[in-house]
Amino acid sequence: MIQAAALPSAVEVCPAVDHGDLRRPTTDLLSTPGYLYLAAESRAQVERDYLTLRQWERNGLHTGGLVIPAGSAGP
Repeated sequence: MIQAAALPSAVEVCPAVDHGDLRRPTTDLLSTPGYLYLAAESRAQVERDYLTLRQWERNGLHTGGLVIPAGSAGP
C-alpha cells in the first residue's frame, strides 16, 4: 500500500494489515488489505490512478510480486 501513496491523486492510505502479513484473496470488506482514497481536480486523473492501482494489484501489489491469476483461490 505504500506504493499507492505515490499516486498523484492519493489522499490517504489506510492499511488494514502489516507489511509481510499472509493474506488470502479479498472476499468481502473485512478481508480487504486496506483502503486508498483518491481525489483530484480532474476525474481523468482519478481514473488513471485507479487503473494504475488495479494493474499493480494484478502484478502482485499485495502478494509480494506473486502474480495470482484472476479467479484463483490464491497461494
